[in-house]
Amino acid sequence: MELDKIQSYQKGLLQIKEGKYEPALRFFEETRKIVDNNEMASLIEVKKSLCFAKLNRFSEALASAESAINLAPRKSISYFSYGRLCMDLGEYDIAKIAFEKVIVCAKLENEATTLAKNFLEEYRKYGTEFESAKLHIHSKNYSAAIQSLNNAIERSPNLFALYRLRAIAAIGLNNFDLARLDALQTVKINPNYPIFDLTHEGILYKQGQVNFMRKSRWFILKDFFIFYYVEKPTIKLKQDPQGVIICYNAECLKREGGLYVLIQTPKRDWYLKADTQSEGAQWINIITKVMKEPLSSRVIIAKPDWISQNHELSASDSFNISTSFDLSSENVSIGSSVEILSNSFENRPRMRPASVYGIQNLNNNNNNNNNNNNNN
Repeated sequence: MELDKIQSYQKGLLQIKEGKYEPALRFFEETRKIVDNNEMASLIEVKKSLCFAKLNRFSEALASAESAINLAPRKSISYFSYGRLCMDLGEYDIAKIAFEKVIVCAKLENEATTLAKNFLEEYRKYGTEFESAKLHIHSKNYSAAIQSLNNAIERSPNLFALYRLRAIAAIGLNNFDLARLDALQTVKINPNYPIFDLTHEGILYKQGQVNFMRKSRWFILKDFFIFYYVEKPTIKLKQDPQGVIICYNAECLKREGGLYVLIQTPKRDWYLKADTQSEGAQWINIITKVMKEPLSSRVIIAKPDWISQNHELSASDSFNISTSFDLSSENVSIGSSVEILSNSFENRPRMRPASVYGIQNLNNNNNNNNNNNNNN
C-alpha cells in the first residue's frame, strides 16, 4: 500500500513537469483516496490545486488549497499555494494573510518565504487603500473608492487588480470612458486576466461603426467587461484585445430569433451575430444576468473560513514530507514542492510595466482609443 502511494504520487509529479495537468490530477486523486496521513493528504491537495489552476478551474483550485490548510494548518506550503492563487486572481488582501502565515510556519528561508516577504513589502505601499476601495464599492461610495485606488496606483502602478477595481468603481459613477480605459489597462498589465475564471467565451461576428462588414472575433465575458480579440487568447498565446464592451447600464436584445445580439450601451450600439440561434440565446441570457448583478458582486471582501480559525502556528511545525513517506528523494521534499509549484506557475500573470499611471494620462489618451475601437 505504501509503495502504491509513492508511485501514484510521483507519477503525478512527472505529469506536472510535462505540463499534463488532467492526468496529473487523476494520479493525485487516486493517491488521495488511499492516504490517511494528514500531512501527505495536505500536500496532495496542494498539487491538485495547482492542476485545477492550470486547467482554469479556479473555484476548485481554491477549494483544494483550503482543504490543504485545513488538513495541515501548520504547514507553510498550504498557505503558499493559497497565496499564489490569490495573487493570480488579484485578491491581494487575502494573499497578504496567506503569506504572513507562510513566514510564521516556515522553518527555513526558501523560495516561498522570499516571495512572501517581497509581496508583503510591496503590499504595505498600497494595501490600506486597496482594502478601503473594496469596502467603498460595497457601500456604493464609488468616488471614495476611486480616490483610494488613485492613491494605491500612484504607489504601485503595475498591479492589474487596482485598475480592475477602479474600472468597476468608474462604472458605478457612469464614467464609462474611465471604466473602458482601466479595463484595457488591466489586460495590458496582465494579459491573462480575461482568461482566468471567465464567465463565458466564444466566436461572434462584429459589425464595425465605419466598416460595416462583419468580422469574426473571439469574445470573452469577464466581470462586467466583454473583451474581443482577433483570435482566442491563451496563456501561451498572449495578445491585446481589439476592444472592450461595458456590460452595465445597458440592454442586451435578441434579433431574428436570437441569431443576432444587440448590446445597447450609453456610448454605442453593438451588433453581433452568432453562428446559431442557441449560441446567440446563450450569450443574451448570460449577458443579461451579469447586467443585473450589483457591482459589489465582483468585489470580494468575505474572508475564507481558514482565516477565522485560530491555529497555533510555530516555525517548528514546518512541513517535512519525509515523516509521511520515509523517503529521502528530493521529489517529495518541501524544497521541491515549492520549486514545482513555482515553476508550474511560470505562466501566471506577469506584472508588466504599465505605460499609464493615472486618470490624467488615461483621459489624455481617450480620443485615440475611441477612434481605434470604432474600426476594430
